[in-house]
Amino acid sequence: MSNVVMIRKPVVFVVDGEVLADSRDVAAYFAKRHDNVLRDIDKLIASDPVLWRRNFEAFTVEGGTTSYCMDRDGFVLLAGCWTSGKLVPSKVAYIEAFAAAEVKPTAPPADVEALVEKIDELMARHEELMARYLALNAKGKVFDDIMAAEPSLCLEEAAATLHMPRHVLTRYLLVDGWAYCRAGREGLRGYAHTIKHGLLENVEHRARKMFGGERIVIEMRITRKGLTKLAAACQHSALLRNWMKPAAAE
Repeated sequence: MSNVVMIRKPVVFVVDGEVLADSRDVAAYFAKRHDNVLRDIDKLIASDPVLWRRNFEAFTVEGGTTSYCMDRDGFVLLAGCWTSGKLVPSKVAYIEAFAAAEVKPTAPPADVEALVEKIDELMARHEELMARYLALNAKGKVFDDIMAAEPSLCLEEAAATLHMPRHVLTRYLLVDGWAYCRAGREGLRGYAHTIKHGLLENVEHRARKMFGGERIVIEMRITRKGLTKLAAACQHSALLRNWMKPAAAE
């Protein structure tokens, strides 16, 4: 029989002005074993100690067992490890609990305009948190696809792997200085610096001419390293996110 205690609402607390959650409360809320939650946190810390240790702090509880305190960003990273769609409402509720606790008490607005401005600010903060959470879940799926892909992919295959329309990927490569298009020539070519850093490849192929003979065709291909960098850009590039919105609406 499971000894996990179910609780109905997320538990967060404030220490020196910082909103934190206890890994034991998180485990109980999501009906997970605490040792499995600790395992997921340890994997995050092991992946990059400099980055993750500022979001998690270990402490020893009665009996000599280990637990972790985590801030909001730490929780978002931890929740990204759990991919079940059934957990999405619970993850959102916990993120909202962090956001609510982070709102510092202020004096009542002097007028209606100030109140509306405050509401807009809180809504923007909520949308930011939701975008980061959704990006983490999407990131896991994209990186799984990248690791399963061939060593390099053509433009169309790369766009499918990154889950974006081909024209959006093409536009980003041109604007961000990855590739260029030569006048009178088909397709894109990778700039020397992107090839040097292993992000792109210009691969030569022989193709038959319409009236006989052969010609050299250069195909630009995106490497796994390039795909990984582009996947990160999907989260951090406001320009790329704006281009993706019309595509998603279609």
